[in-house]
Amino acid sequence: MFRRPMFTILILGLYCLCGIMVFLIFEIRAPVENCPHYLMFGDTCKNPNTLQLGLRHFADISPLYEVFMINASETSHIDNVCYTFFHLDMTSYLIFKSVVYQNDTSDVTLFIESEVSGRPGVFRAACKSEHMYDVCTFQEFLLGRYNCSEHHEVIYYFYTCYLHGDCKRLYGPQDLRHTLSATPPELLSKSCYKLAMSDLKLKTLEFLGRIFTVYPNKLRKRCVSSYNGALAINSHKISPDDELAYP
Repeated sequence: MFRRPMFTILILGLYCLCGIMVFLIFEIRAPVENCPHYLMFGDTCKNPNTLQLGLRHFADISPLYEVFMINASETSHIDNVCYTFFHLDMTSYLIFKSVVYQNDTSDVTLFIESEVSGRPGVFRAACKSEHMYDVCTFQEFLLGRYNCSEHHEVIYYFYTCYLHGDCKRLYGPQDLRHTLSATPPELLSKSCYKLAMSDLKLKTLEFLGRIFTVYPNKLRKRCVSSYNGALAINSHKISPDDELAYP
């Protein structure tokens, strides 16, 4: 007797998810000139030199894990962060950012990211979560990487630049720098991320904020390994204990 209502709820849920994806695709490709000024941040963005790697490189080595980022109130309660990639089209990826807090609660944000044409190492993304009043559109600049060759560990540096929308609710301070690695942070050597932190500070002397937060990574991760039945790229690399099916 409950089959038909449950089926209707499932269809409505899928319809809403598809609507969000279409909206995000529009946001990521729409110009920002028509956005309200109070929602725009691009006039304060920096334009640093970038490492010329494309999104496919990061999809190929995913899942990715946050190692450390600029200290902010938004980051002080986080235990770990995991990013997983899904193919969307020839130039874009659907990416899930899964945050686990130190009280063992979690939050998942879906965003669509693509490369900025003619600007290697610069990516544009749009995202939306239940905690945001408006879609956040931002750009990511790949500042560089640090190679810990003795352990084959690599840490990548990014600078996040808000363009418009409710970004600060999700991402924190304006001169936000964060780091990603394909190696789970708890397996990174301490010397690796300490040297990487020093290197990043030298590369961003003109940026505000000199203190970084290293995430504890003591709790189990919640990496989104499947989405509506589709498997994430390299889902086999995710430990069964860390897998999360979405929705």
